Amino acid sequence: MGHFLKMIGAALALTACAQSPETIAPTYVTNVQYQSMTCPQLELELARLNGQVAALSDRQRQKRVNDVVGWIFSLQPTASIGTTDIRPQIALHKGEQQAVHNAMMQQCAGAGAGSATGYRPIRGRR
Repeated sequence: MGHFLKMIGAALALTACAQSPETIAPTYVTNVQYQSMTCPQLELELARLNGQVAALSDRQRQKRVNDVVGWIFSLQPTASIGTTDIRPQIALHKGEQQAVHNAMMQQCAGAGAGSATGYRPIRGRR
């Protein structure tokens, strides 16, 4: 019986933890706002967005780790209680990344759009 309760507790801990940033889907953002930008401006914008997504993803991963630790020691997801949910920010910036990438593909064809910034579009979510 004790083993069963531990399994239930582990399942609850994993499901109640902060969401992994890799699983947060991008919000749709139109690329119209980026159409007046030049290719170098688009690359700079994409680099800026990459930095923001990376920083927010690091924060989200830390919340996830803290939630697991909270479950182990206090049986609740301590990092998610009373903290701001940053999932919408991650989703928005991922959507902006895709919009900039799409603008680059339209406006900078043949220039290796996205190669200098390291952006890789999220598969299956266009």
